[in-house]
Amino acid sequence: MRKKVLFLANFSSGIQGNKEKIYSLVNELVVRDCEVVLYPIIPTERLGSENILDETDYPYDCIICCGGDGTLNKLINSLHQNSRKTTIGYFPMGSTNDFASSLYGTRNLDVARLAEGVRQNYTYKYDIGKFNEHYFNYVAAFGAFTKVSYGTDQNFKNTFGYLAYALTAIGNIPEALNARIGLRVSSDEVQVEGNFLIGAISNTTSIGGLEPAMINRSQLNDGLFEVTLIRTPKNILELNDLITMLVAGDIDNQLIVSFATRKVTLEFENPTEWTLDGEAGGSHRKVVIEALPEAQEIFLPRQ
Repeated sequence: MRKKVLFLANFSSGIQGNKEKIYSLVNELVVRDCEVVLYPIIPTERLGSENILDETDYPYDCIICCGGDGTLNKLINSLHQNSRKTTIGYFPMGSTNDFASSLYGTRNLDVARLAEGVRQNYTYKYDIGKFNEHYFNYVAAFGAFTKVSYGTDQNFKNTFGYLAYALTAIGNIPEALNARIGLRVSSDEVQVEGNFLIGAISNTTSIGGLEPAMINRSQLNDGLFEVTLIRTPKNILELNDLITMLVAGDIDNQLIVSFATRKVTLEFENPTEWTLDGEAGGSHRKVVIEALPEAQEIFLPRQ
C-alpha cells in the first residue's frame, strides 16, 4: 500500500540550493511508493503548520517537515496541542540545525537515506519538552543572549550560520553585566535562587552550532532534560574568567548551576523573555517545564 505523506516545506529556510533538495526528497519518496501532497509554508498567507493541519482533510500516514528548527517547533506544537500522534520526518535546512545534529549526528542529511527510512518505517521515539502550555524539541532559554537566534537577520544567518549567533552574543557582552534576572528555581534535585545572566533547559548536544560541555552527554530519550544556569558576574574579570572556562569545556565554576531533571519550576521577579527552539517564546513570570518521555516518533535515515 502506498504511504500517504503530507509534506510541509519552508522554502525560505537556510541557504541557497534548498529548493533543489526539497524536490529531490519528493522524488525519492515517490519512487519509493509514497503518495506526496506538498504544502509550502508561507505564514504571511496563513500557510503555517498550524493552519495547514487544521484545514486539510488529507488522510496522511505521516508528515515530512523541511525547514529549520523553528519550522519543526511549530509543527510539534500543532501536533501536541491538538493531541495528534503522528510520525514525522525532518529534513533540516536551517542555518544551524541543532536538533538534527543531535538526532542524526550530522547537519547534512542525505535525501535518499531519509526517504528509505520513511519507506521502511525506521523510527525513533524522543523526549519533547512541555513549557507551560507550549512544546519544544530541544531547548528553552532565557537571559542576555536569548534574542540572538530570533533577533538575527535571516539573510545574515543564512550567510554565516551559527557564526551569526556568536557574533551577536559577543556584541551583547557589555549588556551581560547589567543582566540581573532575579529567579527562584525548584526541582526534586535542586533548590536555588539569585541573580542570573542566562539559563537553558535542553535536550540536545548542540546549541547555536556549539557543543557545550554541560550537555555533550545528553540523551534524547532518557526522560531527563539538562538545566544550565549562569549567575550574573559581578565584574568584567569574573565574566572573562567564565567565558575562558566555558570555551575550555570546564564547568567547575561557582557561577554555573548544572543538573538534570524531569521537571523544573522557574519563578522570576519580573516578566522574562524566552526562546523555544530558537523562536520567540513570550514573556513569563512563572514557567513549569517538564520532559515528556518518548512523546514524539520520528523517521531516521537508513544506510
